[in-house]
Amino acid sequence: MRLPFGRGADLDRIETMGMVDAWHRACEGAGLYRSVATVTGETRVIPKVLAAEPSRSRLIVRLEPGMTAGDLRAASPRIAPFVGAWGLRVEPYGHGENVIVHLLAGDPLGTRALPCPDRGPILVGRDEHGEHLGVVDPAELTHICVQGQTRSGKSVFLYSLLSALDRQRRHGYPLRIDGVDPSGLLLRPFIGSVLGLGDPDAVEDYLTSAVRELDSRISRIPLTSDVLPVSDDDPLRFIVIEELPGLWRHLDAVDPKQAKRCRALLARLLSESHKAGMRVVILCQRAEATTIGASERAQCAMRVSFRSDTREGVKLLHADVDGDTADRHTREAAGIALLSVPGRALTRVRTPFLPYADYVRRVSQ
Repeated sequence: MRLPFGRGADLDRIETMGMVDAWHRACEGAGLYRSVATVTGETRVIPKVLAAEPSRSRLIVRLEPGMTAGDLRAASPRIAPFVGAWGLRVEPYGHGENVIVHLLAGDPLGTRALPCPDRGPILVGRDEHGEHLGVVDPAELTHICVQGQTRSGKSVFLYSLLSALDRQRRHGYPLRIDGVDPSGLLLRPFIGSVLGLGDPDAVEDYLTSAVRELDSRISRIPLTSDVLPVSDDDPLRFIVIEELPGLWRHLDAVDPKQAKRCRALLARLLSESHKAGMRVVILCQRAEATTIGASERAQCAMRVSFRSDTREGVKLLHADVDGDTADRHTREAAGIALLSVPGRALTRVRTPFLPYADYVRRVSQ
């Protein structure tokens, strides 16, 4: 195998600077090693530095048998400070036995905004390793819960998401978007939405109608399937509920019984609508139990958290987040989020940026 950059003198230089020693000590401290039993006791085998290019702050590392690039990425927050880096970007190299490790001097998500594309797959964000995350088929999306403080980026994220979904509709995908929007801004371009809170009965009527459609769709699921196929007659429907805590507070103040009925209707949509070709998207500042119950929250397999006020607020959607990451997220810049999706570890991402005027222009085409 031909290495992409030199060794020999460069590796000697790294060794004289103590870099290799720092790498070995950091990996051992982070638990990234393979234990080998010998006659003299346990030997810890550390992923070996094969080559280096100090001027470009990158290394080639040979992984130990059984290790993957994902293992090194998971350990990178514990390794990076002890090799003089803000973080590590890890890229597979060769057949998977080697990786290229970039030593990052600063936050790879904090340097520039991520433009929102007007074509291609539905972009959710870009992670710290430069990978773009998204879906090609809108039906791959699950129920979604988005939380974050005011001006943290959650509304802009919805501008990007809804404009991408609407683009799919314009290109012939059977899809529909509507919902309840207390502010009247997010869903203003979408016909059939309830805008503002001037008529509480309109909110209950909307949710009641959505549940009736849910029941109708479930009754038409083919005998040979456990989901309703998406079609022109049954388009994939996205029901967006903006500022859910404010909606509940208003309904509680006007008519507590009506508020209770509306909560029950939304709970049914979250619990039963996925198989009927319907998706619920919820926005809130904090996904507290008073806003969305634990069983309903559990139905939102895709969870996105922008800057939160406390580490406990972050953990409401990401129970597996470590304390350091949760604390850092209380100071995060706008547009940077923690993302939880099925089949992937908790991921820090930069979400696409789309100004409101461009959002309205795109969805009004």
